[in-house]
Amino acid sequence: MNESKSSMKELRRRAERVTREIMARLPEELRAQLDSAAVVLQERPDARQREEGIEGDCMGLFTGPSLRDGDDNAPLPPQIFLFLENIHEEALASGK
Repeated sequence: MNESKSSMKELRRRAERVTREIMARLPEELRAQLDSAAVVLQERPDARQREEGIEGDCMGLFTGPSLRDGDDNAPLPPQIFLFLENIHEEALASGK
């Protein structure tokens, strides 16, 4: 496995762990609302997202119906996208 794939695998593993920890600390009411939302980990925004106007350096994105409104007739469930390479680069640049 090359270094790039290895580092992305490590970023993904860390992001999954941190996401679980953060979700566990949220108030129960908010956690219940997020049960239907998928957290999607990507390196960067994909071609489709870029075509839809999402900037290449975007760190995260929420798509789908509002969790607050509880739209059960929405064609797709809510999704939270985290763009790991962009988050990692920002953390390195800010010294965190």
